[in-house]
Amino acid sequence: MDVREKLIDLKPCPFCGGEAIAEGRKIIGYYKSDCEYSFVKWIVRCTNRKCFMSGLRMNAFWDEFLTEEEAIEAWNRRAGEEGKHEAL
Repeated sequence: MDVREKLIDLKPCPFCGGEAIAEGRKIIGYYKSDCEYSFVKWIVRCTNRKCFMSGLRMNAFWDEFLTEEEAIEAWNRRAGEEGKHEAL
């Protein structure tokens, strides 16, 4: 399954029904000022700007993941569907 297929499989926002997207954010840091490191943190958010899950209002409460797959799997998990998903 390629990335495009995974994005198609994103469930709609559980709060407003809006379309969801996965985003990777590159984090850059320095260790002892001479060694740069970087990694990507992944989130899934609602694209409806009026929804609090869009990120415009909920930034501090996002779960961030080290892989896109983990972020999508967490977003798609819904209460009452525990037996349908593998544990992370």
